[in-house]
Amino acid sequence: MDYFELYGLKVSLQINRSYNQKKYYELCRLHHPDHFTLASHNQQMKAEIQLATINDAKKVLDDEYRRLAYILQLKGHLKEDERYDLPPTFLAEMMDINEMLMEMEFEPNENALQAIKQEIQSKKEKLSSQLESYRNMDDLQLDENAITMLKAYYFQMKYLNRIDEKLN
Repeated sequence: MDYFELYGLKVSLQINRSYNQKKYYELCRLHHPDHFTLASHNQQMKAEIQLATINDAKKVLDDEYRRLAYILQLKGHLKEDERYDLPPTFLAEMMDINEMLMEMEFEPNENALQAIKQEIQSKKEKLSSQLESYRNMDDLQLDENAITMLKAYYFQMKYLNRIDEKLN
């Protein structure tokens, strides 16, 4: 059973957070190991595994970036540790940013750091806007063009998130 089935959802980039939170509490009440204290060891272990799955599902479903990666994996379009060729224009922009970051290691500059942070945020917002039509789909169906675009988005965001983590 995948995370969407577990939570009674269609595969979608758009999640109703309120529904997701209520479903999380409902599932936790049903499968919490405390309800299985008098059950067999095997049933207790199953309850612990189920609760861990419920928690993992919530983390994935609550975060659009993780949710996209999960959907791509679920549909067989993203492999763990997959290598992906990013667009040359994107790589050139990232090379410029990385050079600025290296320069700041020798000469710290708070204004330049803030400018880089703003540029990264701007790039993330621009990328995110590309997902708008997919966010509105109730049941995400992926054709070849959608897969290509969503994977490009995923890997570019992964790159930007890594830079963001370094900055913070």
